[in-house]
Amino acid sequence: MTLTLTSVFADLPDPRAETANKIHTLADILTIATCAVIAGAESWEDIAEYGRSKEPFFRQFLELKNGIASHDTFYRVFTTLDPDAFADRFARWVAAVGEATGLTRPDIDGPTHVAVDGKSARRSAKGTFTGCLHRVEAWAVESRLILG
Repeated sequence: MTLTLTSVFADLPDPRAETANKIHTLADILTIATCAVIAGAESWEDIAEYGRSKEPFFRQFLELKNGIASHDTFYRVFTTLDPDAFADRFARWVAAVGEATGLTRPDIDGPTHVAVDGKSARRSAKGTFTGCLHRVEAWAVESRLILG
């Protein structure tokens, strides 16, 4: 059985107060935000723009009765969300995806090997936090798949 991203967030407690302004479902917000971040979104504006650009796709499996939430709504939801509860649901979904794609196999004892390699480019732009640009790659050995 496949564990969908929308179903994994279904039992997550909604931290928002019940008001007339609460017009987007929590599952819609979390699903869009998760997909956007996986696709490379780096800000709340990026997440909202990603949702708007992919709205026809999301309408295939999300309610979206009031369209895509604004970047302010994404921000407010994530600042009040229980991070441990979100991490638990997200980890459960990642494990299900890993099992469905063969990255994790319950028939073998132990974890799947993931090789991690990194590089640091010295003398890169001054705007970086550490003063140099870092690149990290992950390789799923058994599946022969680059993870990112």
